[in-house]
Amino acid sequence: MSKQVDEKFIIPLVIPESGWEKIDLNSYSGSERSFLTAGSDSKKRLRLAFFKHRVNNHLVGKVWFGPYSEGPPNYVHGGCSSSVLDQAMGISIFFTGKIALTSKISVEFLEPIPVGTDCSIDAWVARRAHNVIYCKALLRDQKNHTFVNASGTFIELSDEQIRTIKKSF
Repeated sequence: MSKQVDEKFIIPLVIPESGWEKIDLNSYSGSERSFLTAGSDSKKRLRLAFFKHRVNNHLVGKVWFGPYSEGPPNYVHGGCSSSVLDQAMGISIFFTGKIALTSKISVEFLEPIPVGTDCSIDAWVARRAHNVIYCKALLRDQKNHTFVNASGTFIELSDEQIRTIKKSF
């Protein structure tokens, strides 16, 4: 099943793969707000769903890049794919019981992503050093071809910083 968003693009439905467990993003952010999926035109921008892999505890998911994600003609804007991977790495940290903010991300664009592509997301915590958490993430097509890979450095928040942030929700 799918939904037509205009004469050219059809949004594929998210079908979780074997071993993928649905997650509640309200417990992650305190709300379902996301600049990636907010707004009246968000369904034409992208469709995004995250899951937890039961075996390796990675954050996994699916993202469909629609016509409003376009940067260069017929291809996804690099900032859009970068933002998806930044969010995925942040949520993968949440799986470890920690909350952290992005300090630095490095993104390698191996090949442009055509608009209309349905990609798989894989993000995980690679290592920790005190309050610094290092993550990795990938965007791949359905044939396991990698379009984008990213690494990120995140700073773990103190309990006091977390309390301050939660007051704003």
